[in-house]
Amino acid sequence: MRIGELAKATGLSASRVRFYEKHGILPPPERRANGYRDYPASAIAILQFIDQGQALGFTLAELRAALSTGDEQMPARADMIDGLRRKQAELESHIETAIARRAQIIELIAELTSCEPS
Repeated sequence: MRIGELAKATGLSASRVRFYEKHGILPPPERRANGYRDYPASAIAILQFIDQGQALGFTLAELRAALSTGDEQMPARADMIDGLRRKQAELESHIETAIARRAQIIELIAELTSCEPS
């Protein structure tokens, strides 16, 4: 399928598809005699995986690494589960840090408002 068809099927722009290809996240497609890219149907699943991964906070480097380990360009289920668990642990750490900062801010506001001149 041509890049426009792939973009429409995934909801991504053609420039985004080219970006992923240029940066080695999406495998380069075959070229037709006229030079047009000819993407396999499997590219739809790969792009959906990339898009969903980015929405979940995975970096392009993490996604590239995950895609390079799988058969037929998709990571194995166990690898996806491991990656999701690692991302979950990162998020839990960020949440704990944010909660601690919030508590510090609340405490500082309380200190500063209790010392306000009347």
